[in-house]
Amino acid sequence: MDATANSVMPTDVRVRRRREPSEVSALVCRGCCCGTAKHPGTDHEAQTAAVRAACRTRVVGCLGECSRSNVIVVRRASGDRVWLGHVVTATSTAALCSWIAAGASDPLPRELAGLEFQPQGPNDRLARRELG
Repeated sequence: MDATANSVMPTDVRVRRRREPSEVSALVCRGCCCGTAKHPGTDHEAQTAAVRAACRTRVVGCLGECSRSNVIVVRRASGDRVWLGHVVTATSTAALCSWIAAGASDPLPRELAGLEFQPQGPNDRLARRELG
């Protein structure tokens, strides 16, 4: 007899919504440097709202790349992560949101190409854990 035939599934189990495999998502760093007065000309709240409107977004503490603040990490549907630093202008934010809305595929928009960087090892592991 099949061992699962007699098992009972509880009906009151809450299931946390998981990211769909084809869904683009983002981490917006708002730790010690990102999202602060370090960039006085940047409307950090508007930037976060714009990214949230473009995709599932999680605001996190410091991602450890303070020399490149404001940092945003985009997780493509493929699972690849794209790290962007110095996202401080309305132009770069608009380009980021348009790129995300279009599926975050290659190539990066011209406005973002110079902002991409490769993170330090521990920082990438942190982003991987946060993005799921």
